[in-house]
Amino acid sequence: GKAYTVIRNPEYDRPKGRGTGFTRQKGDAQLIYPDERQPVTKSREVTRAVTELLGLDYQQFTQIAMIAQGDFQKLLLAGTAQRSEIFRQIFHTGLYQQLQNALKDEVKKRWKEYDEIRRSINQYLSSVICEEDSCLLPELERLKKEKFEGNVVRGLELLSELLKQEQTALNELDGQLKGLETEIQNMDQLLGKARQSRKVLEDWKRCKEELSVLKPLLEEEEQCLKKAQKEAEAVDELNEKIRAGEEKLKKYKMLEENQIIGEKQILEMKKLLESGESCREKKQELEKLLETDRGLLQSLQKTGEERERLSFEKQTVQSRLRELEAFEKKMELQRMELEKIQQDYLSAVQIRDRQRKEYRYLEQCFLDAQAGMLARLLKEGEPCPVCGSVHHPFPAELPGHVPEKSELDKRKKHVTDAEARAEKLSAQASAGIAALRQTEQELFQKTAEYASGSHAQTAAAAKNIFLEKLKILEAEIRENQKKQEQKEELEKRIPDTEEKIRKAETSIREMEITFASLKTENDRLTEEQKQLRLLLGSQSGEETEAEMKAQKAERKRLEEALRMAQKSYEETKTKENRLCASEETLAGQLREIQEINEEEISARKQAYIEKKQFLSEKHTTQFSAIDNNRKIYCAVQGQQENMVAVEQEYIWVKSLSDTANGTLGGKRKIELETYVQMAYLDRILRRANLRFLTMSSGQYELKRQEDGDNKKEKAGLELNVIDHYNGSERSVKTLSGGESFQASLSLALGLSDEIQSCAGGIQMDSMFVDEGFGSLDEEALNQAINALAGLSEGKRVVGIISHVQELKERIDRKILVTRTREGEECGSLVRIE
Repeated sequence: GKAYTVIRNPEYDRPKGRGTGFTRQKGDAQLIYPDERQPVTKSREVTRAVTELLGLDYQQFTQIAMIAQGDFQKLLLAGTAQRSEIFRQIFHTGLYQQLQNALKDEVKKRWKEYDEIRRSINQYLSSVICEEDSCLLPELERLKKEKFEGNVVRGLELLSELLKQEQTALNELDGQLKGLETEIQNMDQLLGKARQSRKVLEDWKRCKEELSVLKPLLEEEEQCLKKAQKEAEAVDELNEKIRAGEEKLKKYKMLEENQIIGEKQILEMKKLLESGESCREKKQELEKLLETDRGLLQSLQKTGEERERLSFEKQTVQSRLRELEAFEKKMELQRMELEKIQQDYLSAVQIRDRQRKEYRYLEQCFLDAQAGMLARLLKEGEPCPVCGSVHHPFPAELPGHVPEKSELDKRKKHVTDAEARAEKLSAQASAGIAALRQTEQELFQKTAEYASGSHAQTAAAAKNIFLEKLKILEAEIRENQKKQEQKEELEKRIPDTEEKIRKAETSIREMEITFASLKTENDRLTEEQKQLRLLLGSQSGEETEAEMKAQKAERKRLEEALRMAQKSYEETKTKENRLCASEETLAGQLREIQEINEEEISARKQAYIEKKQFLSEKHTTQFSAIDNNRKIYCAVQGQQENMVAVEQEYIWVKSLSDTANGTLGGKRKIELETYVQMAYLDRILRRANLRFLTMSSGQYELKRQEDGDNKKEKAGLELNVIDHYNGSERSVKTLSGGESFQASLSLALGLSDEIQSCAGGIQMDSMFVDEGFGSLDEEALNQAINALAGLSEGKRVVGIISHVQELKERIDRKILVTRTREGEECGSLVRIE
């Protein structure tokens, strides 16, 4: 119950607003909503919005609401795939297609998972290690060649039995290795005792020899220690001399530091004198600059008044320019409007003249018809009611087309309306001319007023004068702006200069105070240096430092000699005590040790080691094999349960996917989406058959094809036709041209009705039929016209494009298109009846 307004204009060439020639006007569109929503603009956006409102795009509309010339059989003869695409957009069944694709993906995913587990188990079982002497090897090798296809359980049984055999053999090897390890440890203990006995004897002899050499050395080191202790008595005297030298060096250092500080103070005082002089010179320069800036600022005080005057003059000139341009624009609009009214007037005159001509013709026909009516009543020998003659040799004949009085009156009213419109447009043109002349007069007066004192006689000349004056004023304003900027800069710079002068004066005072303070401190340091030189005497600091260095070296030598002598004596004495204790201990051990045959024990140990090495290598090999086989058994046992679960899930998901995608063996290829669309098609066919039975006089009825021989192609939406005259059912492709047209028209109408019932308010209130009627016989044509007439009575617009004369006579509202030819150009004349 709401109206949506769409306004479109195509791209075309229009006359230029000024000058001659044409300009390209771009195409545009606008969609206006019935509520307060913002209108949609631009052609693509409007098309997209209209498609959303209708639920159909252009292609779908032409397939559903328009039976085009040469295409009226396409919808009827479309296969399942093509009709499914149409239904998917109309009835939004794409969700079911998404479900089908999702099921396909799930099947692929589960098959991949199952295949990976199967290949993983085969790879595991192929890596089982089995000894060549095992009774299980032949069967295991056979299963490996078969890749354990269907024999995973038997492979696990063989692997479990193999693990038991290998574990038993491994346990026996562990017992043998433990016995050998015990024997080797016993031999090691005996060899250790033999080596220990030999070592004790060697150590006792070595201790005796070292003690005989150490006693004379100990006596000599004792004498050296006594001598070093006597020489070290001079260390205290050297310490006292060193402390006195250090005190003297501190005074030398203080004297040197005072000299450095004094030199720095003298340099700083010299810099202060130089800085003070530079600061005084800078102050003088700033004072001169301040005086100059103050004079220049005084000369720029009237810059603001000059700026206001120039701005006022510029605004005045701009205002006059705008006023002249407004008059010119007004005149241009008046000219354009006048030209349009004049064109409309010429068209109205042509229409008026044509209407007069047609009216006179019809009036003459009407009068002739009146004369013809009277002539039919005349009888020879009876007087004529008009002229009174009793002889009637040439009675008037009735014309071929006799207009009614009401039609004549209607034509006369058209003539009156056309004359009134021509007169109205003539008056409007006269008023437009007067208004244009009035505007021209006003422009001339303004030009004379503004150009007084100059030679300008036209608006263009006056505008040139104003433009030239505007350039001069803008140049003066720019110059004034520079002066204003200079003034503002001076107003900022003068206070800065004054502040710099004040800072310079403060700096000069601070430098004078600092100089006086440094001078006092330097005098004090000079006096302190004199006192220190008197205390230090004639010996220099270098000489004192050299003397101290020699004293410290001597002290260090004496202390080091005493330390080394003490260390050497103590080490030798400690070594002697240790050797005496070791000699006594080793002598006691020699008395307790028994003799052992070391070569015999070593030979027995080597035999045990070689046997152990052989069994260890065998143990390692068997342990590696059983560890590998045990890991394989655990992995395969875990994956076997998972493979069974994945296989079962794959089977039912594959069955579900085959059902939804129509790939079940021995069944027709009907997909889930097609199955849903079949329900829509059945409802469409019920609606379509109401018309088709009527148009075919009850002979034909459309039916969805339920069986088919081809199980490879997509099926479910093909159509058959039931012939009630002979009780047969066959493909719609066997219908003749006229019958195909009736079926196509019925199917399109049924589809339109179903869309309206499902689309939630969207109504297909229009249908267009282009040709197709020429193939119908008279009875079929009448039935098709009756069906279309029934649609139009239900407030649906049905447009028929046809050259069939019978249709032209039976349709009341027509748009007639007639070819015309004027000179070498061809065109068309459109007339609405």
